[in-house]
Amino acid sequence: MNLMAKKTPPVSPSDSKKSAVFWSFVEIAWELGYLISLPLLLFIFTGRLLDKKLGTAPWLLIAGIIISILISAVLVYFKVIKFAARIVSEDQKSPIKSDQDRPNK
Repeated sequence: MNLMAKKTPPVSPSDSKKSAVFWSFVEIAWELGYLISLPLLLFIFTGRLLDKKLGTAPWLLIAGIIISILISAVLVYFKVIKFAARIVSEDQKSPIKSDQDRPNK
């Protein structure tokens, strides 16, 4: 008996759409992680370095954190708007209609 010869069930359009939606959310989560962490790390290390050099600890570190939070908030806002617009445009192109769009019999 060959265990490798198992048949895989056919993939329905709704399954492929669910998979596409899942990977879209993974993509946006990954991008948002970078949009938040990279400015934070950059400004933390820059603020810390300047604090040591200028003897102003912890003020430039705190300023760097605040600046990175503001930059990250703006970047996240525009990324979410772009992502939402993409989701809406994909929904409008989708041939799969919901039960509400189907005529009653």
